[in-house]
Amino acid sequence: MTRSPKSHWFEVALLLYPQTFRARFGDGMRAAFCDQVATRRTERGTVAAFSLALRSILSTALHGIVERRAQWRASRSARTRTALGRHLRQDVFFACRMMRRQPAVTVLCIASLAIGIGASAAAFSLVDASLIRALPLPSPDRLVVAMETVKGTSSQVSFENLRDWQRMAKGFDALSAFRGQTVNVTGLATPGRIRGGFVSSTFFAVAGVTPAMGRPLVPADDEPGAPPVVVINHWLWQGLFGSAPDILQRTVSLNNVSFSIVGVMPSSFVFPIDGADAWIPVRFYPGTLTRGSRQLIGIGRLASHTSIAAAQSELDGVMASLVREHPDANKDRGARVTSMHSWLSSGGRDQLRMVFALAIVLLGAACANVGSLQIGATLKRRQEIGIRVALGAGRSRIIRQLITEHLLLAAIAGAIGLAIARVLVPYVTASPLPIFGLSRVAVDARVVTFIAGVTALAGLLSGCVPAFHWAGHTPVDHMRGANRATGDRRLTRMRVLLVAGQVGMAALLLVTTVFLVKSAVATAAIHPGFDGARVQTLEYRLPANKYSDRRQQILFHEAVVARAAATPGVKLAAVGRGLPLSGNGDNAGIRVEGMSPTEDPRPTWFNTVSDNYFRALGIPLIEGRTFDERDGPEAPLVTVVSHTFATRVWPGQSAVGREFEVAGYPVKPRVIGVVGDVRQYRLVDDVAPAFYARLQQNPGIFNTLIVQTTGDPALVQPSLRRAVWDVDPDQPLWKERSLQSLVDVGLAESRYLSGALAILAGGAVLLVIAGLYGVVSQSVAARTREIGIRMVFGADRGTVLREVLRGGLRMTVGGLIPGLVAAVLVSRWMQGYVYGSSPLDALPYAAAAGALVVIALAACYVPARTATTVDPASAIRD
Repeated sequence: MTRSPKSHWFEVALLLYPQTFRARFGDGMRAAFCDQVATRRTERGTVAAFSLALRSILSTALHGIVERRAQWRASRSARTRTALGRHLRQDVFFACRMMRRQPAVTVLCIASLAIGIGASAAAFSLVDASLIRALPLPSPDRLVVAMETVKGTSSQVSFENLRDWQRMAKGFDALSAFRGQTVNVTGLATPGRIRGGFVSSTFFAVAGVTPAMGRPLVPADDEPGAPPVVVINHWLWQGLFGSAPDILQRTVSLNNVSFSIVGVMPSSFVFPIDGADAWIPVRFYPGTLTRGSRQLIGIGRLASHTSIAAAQSELDGVMASLVREHPDANKDRGARVTSMHSWLSSGGRDQLRMVFALAIVLLGAACANVGSLQIGATLKRRQEIGIRVALGAGRSRIIRQLITEHLLLAAIAGAIGLAIARVLVPYVTASPLPIFGLSRVAVDARVVTFIAGVTALAGLLSGCVPAFHWAGHTPVDHMRGANRATGDRRLTRMRVLLVAGQVGMAALLLVTTVFLVKSAVATAAIHPGFDGARVQTLEYRLPANKYSDRRQQILFHEAVVARAAATPGVKLAAVGRGLPLSGNGDNAGIRVEGMSPTEDPRPTWFNTVSDNYFRALGIPLIEGRTFDERDGPEAPLVTVVSHTFATRVWPGQSAVGREFEVAGYPVKPRVIGVVGDVRQYRLVDDVAPAFYARLQQNPGIFNTLIVQTTGDPALVQPSLRRAVWDVDPDQPLWKERSLQSLVDVGLAESRYLSGALAILAGGAVLLVIAGLYGVVSQSVAARTREIGIRMVFGADRGTVLREVLRGGLRMTVGGLIPGLVAAVLVSRWMQGYVYGSSPLDALPYAAAAGALVVIALAACYVPARTATTVDPASAIRD
């Protein structure tokens, strides 16, 4: 059968397909074409058949071109991938051989980078958790904290002002009060304490989270006289109520008030401010909720169209209006709106940035160390690289090989650095510093990504300089310089600069560490003003609705003290409202003789204590007497003042018998005694003036039981609990601890920070040792012929030894000078975080410089001794 012309043209169109395609589908396509054309001719005639054949031929030709092009691209890509994969495997295998040929340099490089990567990753995990990662709440960028200010200084918010903010400010989707405070939980087998959050009903709208069971607080819950209700967290539902399915039908007694449980929050919900276990309407807060009393924090969620600056401007206007309406309560008052994340992370932010910056300095020193060692290693490879170029290796091939070697080193170091970071993270999370986000610190995907990025960057940086340098040389250049003693001068100078740079960075870290260690030693030498040895304490808060009468409060405290004093092993017992270094304490405004009537009262630390308080804490009596039975509830108001109070208010005079005015008290207290100063909040704070009231003349619901023991304080703890529960078996207790533990916590911050910097400085010293030893060893090996010739012409071993040591010392001094200058600048910035030192204190600089010089000489001595053992004849012959 003779084929038609249309069939011939179809065959031509098929030729445009790849051969493999034609072999597989060609016969089928031909048969289909002939059948379709024949059918069309029978049904519609010749013209229709011709039209169909023409369209089919053109379509086949077009698709053939597309298919051929796709196959060509796939083939080229496969060839490229195959070539790249083959070259990459070759580069990696060759890099492994080179690492085996120079094991000392390989180990030093990997160890240096691993130390730097591990330390910087651990520091990054803390910085990321505290300063970078968003709050775990919906739309966290819209969460703010709104505080009052007094003369520009932030303060807490009054309840009445906050209610006016809620009513007048329109730039917030929600604005709520918040105050965290422990609350008594009673009605259980053992009374306990949980963390309560006293909030407005808008709290859950601010948080952007609804309960997993039940409902949130609603505006009706804020109204006076409304039934007491509470929303609890998931942990409390599981731990206190055993995951009871009928939890929404249960009640819980908090601060001696029965609350109906109306909601349970999801297990994932943790409010970042003072994480509460239960959220209670703010009207149940036991403190004062008047316009003049500032005890709350304002938290808000900005409207989607409102910025922090706009909200600040709006609250400024609202507060100005409130100052005009209530001038007495709001004198000199303003408002301040801050991002909630920024507000939470403000504590310890500067310390975090300092530690992270110094960790990056350590990483920079590690990279400099690797760079200097690798430059020395590649100086030995001139001839090898020259031969490879002469055999046809292009510039890109040489660059790729050298960078692959450095990336492989960095990858191994990165894996070890990851392990080091995992070891360091538990130390990081044990920080006693007030740092937000410690619970979120972990070696997670973000930290691994950081390590990967740092690893790649370190490998590229350390590999690019020698790679591009050697790739630009001709084969003749390489072969001509293969046996030069000094190698390439430009690379040699760069290597010296890198070593000097890491010495400078080590100097910076050492000086900073010495400053912090000196600060820790000075802090440990501070006398807190009391004797914490053999003193045990516990805190309690009486329910206000159960002990509302002053007389009831006095009787309870006296009964507890009497029972505690009768406990075996207890020498003295007392109670005090503000235990030193516990964070508790009151302030009162005072006026003394000579102050102008228009002058504001001086804020002064104030404490209420029972008899024997000063004796139990070992606070010395300087003048007069302390409290006793003569100072009863109906007796004239008396006070005991601290030494600093007496000397500042009545310098050069006796304070006993003097009087002063206390804001809010109609009667002036009379001074009956002067006692030693006590550091109330932090050991490193300046001593502040203080005065004391007797418990019977100023009782309250909150107190700390304090006992001085004859033996181990921890042994009397069960007896102290019984002493309280004998008076009231439903009274919860918490913070059962020794007074010495509070002193230790006060010392822990400076010890921790100095310890963290000591780790970084130790790593830097190791890098200096490795860097100097490696560079000097490589230099001695490269100069073997030169040293042999010099010894032939009369140079003795002592001369060679001194010259090698002199070269290492020059690099050290060259790095020390800029490092010490940088340390001066950093120490000025650190001035607020160290105690007992000034930025110009010579000891840290001298100690760091002396240590590095000794370390440098020790690191250079071994290769220097090797240089003196060179056999002149062998060196010349080689």
